[in-house]
Amino acid sequence: MTFSSGDRNSAIFLSPRRKVWGITAATVVAIGGLVAIGAARNKSQLQATAPPPPPAVRVQDVSSESVARSSEFVGALNALERVTLRSEAEGRVQQILVREGERVEAGTPIVQLEFDRPQAQVDGALANVMVARAAQNSAQAQLLAAQADRDREAAEVALQMAEFERTELLVGEGAISVQELDRVRRDRDAAVAALNAADRRVASSEAVLEETEAAIAQANSNATVAQEDLDDYNVLAPIAGVIGDIPIEVGDYVETDTVLTSVVQNATLELRLAIPIEQARGLRPDLEVQLTLPGEDEPIASGQIDFVSPRVDATRQVILAKASFDNPEGLLRDEQFVTADIIWEEISALTVPTSAVSFIGNQAFVYVVGQAATEEAGGDASVADGLDAPPTIAQLRPVQLGTLQRNTYAVTSGLDAGETIVTSGLLNLFDGAAISPETGVATLTPESETPESGS
Repeated sequence: MTFSSGDRNSAIFLSPRRKVWGITAATVVAIGGLVAIGAARNKSQLQATAPPPPPAVRVQDVSSESVARSSEFVGALNALERVTLRSEAEGRVQQILVREGERVEAGTPIVQLEFDRPQAQVDGALANVMVARAAQNSAQAQLLAAQADRDREAAEVALQMAEFERTELLVGEGAISVQELDRVRRDRDAAVAALNAADRRVASSEAVLEETEAAIAQANSNATVAQEDLDDYNVLAPIAGVIGDIPIEVGDYVETDTVLTSVVQNATLELRLAIPIEQARGLRPDLEVQLTLPGEDEPIASGQIDFVSPRVDATRQVILAKASFDNPEGLLRDEQFVTADIIWEEISALTVPTSAVSFIGNQAFVYVVGQAATEEAGGDASVADGLDAPPTIAQLRPVQLGTLQRNTYAVTSGLDAGETIVTSGLLNLFDGAAISPETGVATLTPESETPESGS
């Protein structure tokens, strides 16, 4: 580039020293900007690669508790008193006198059938009874008359016998003639004949009376049968209990095999249990049995075995046992399926909640709370002077489980009393994972922990 004289005068010419300082300042500014950009990038990268905080978990100390050694069975309850009502007569339903679910006493009318025909039969039978009784009264009157006639004839015979004896004595002394004795003998024989006839009339009257008594008995029997037939049209509750489903309606025609309803007494229920022969060694009456409903954990009722069969089912090789349960609150029902736990004995064992147990195949595991080993501490989990405490970790440990009862497993091996286990968040853990026990929950201290490797 060239300048004119005027341009040269107006241009600014820098000295070499000033040029150097200008270049240096620009370079510093550029380097500072690059350093700031790099620092920002490094900070972002560090934040992006920093590990997340340990997950918060709940923990629990392992302790020994009383655990029931039990066996689980499934069965249906049966009411000790249960009746399915069927009519003993055929007819059309006139009235339904109760409601489903109603509690009734024994003898309460349940269903009334139309009873015009059986009522007519009862009325006819009662009329026959009245006729038979009238005939009996007549026969009794005839018998009384016949007995009176006989008494009169007997008196006449006694008189004629005495007269005959006197006449016979006078004839023997010659005081009167023999003809007079013949007349007296004739009168005596006539009186005896009349007495015999009176005896026959009495016997006949007695026979007639017996016939009328038999007729009354027959009439009464017919009336009783007719009344019972009439009673069959009025169905009564044979026991106290609760009315079940009523599948019939007013106007339906029912037969003797038609189910009218049922009456169930749920105050006491029975459960039949089939106990395998290999478990029968400890089976005996008075063993406690606890019932739970499907899907629930807490027992709903407790009873005891009150019958053990002396025989073994040859086909299934099981022993029948029966347990009874009082049901004062009506929580149990007839034919209800339940889970029954026979309590064989109470034992002391370490327990863990089901939430603390995970399974890999058939092996059960729990996470035991421990401290990670550090290089500063020489590979030991103990804390050296002046060093920070090692992080708390979850150590996976295999355990052997016993019975399950109320969301709690008994542990037969793999844990010691006083150890601390993780009870929540197991899906996010692995062996050696750092954890953060929730505040206020007991954890292991470095001094109290016994190192044990998990597997």
